[in-house]
Order: sequence, then C-alpha cells, then structure tokens
Amino acid sequence: MAQVRRWARGALKGSAEITVRIVGTAEARILNRRYRDRDYAANVLSFPYTLPRGLVHGDIVLCAPV
Repeated sequence: MAQVRRWARGALKGSAEITVRIVGTAEARILNRRYRDRDYAANVLSFPYTLPRGLVHGDIVLCAPV
C-alpha cells in the first residue's frame, strides 16, 4: 500500500480524490462492456473526471482474479 501512495503522490500535482474498487470477474466484465463496449473482464478500468476549480476525481476498478 505504501508503494501505491508514493505513485499517487508522484502523479498528482494538486488536490484529488480517487476511489479504488476491487471487483470480481463478472462485475469487471459488465463495466467493461457498458463503458468500453468490450465483452471481457479487464484487469483495470479507470474513470477520471475533473470538477470545476481543477479538483481531480476518479474511480479505479481492479479485477482481482484477472
């Protein structure tokens, strides 16, 4: 977990809020199909968005079995 924190600090230049979800194969496949039109479970999906005032928010979905 410490390594992930170091990566995040190095990548972010300002304030940010990121949600990390760990899901199974079925949910990863559903999300990949819905948002990327690909019918398989991806190992990582990211959903970034920027709010007014430059605050970065985003979701990262990790598929544990993949």
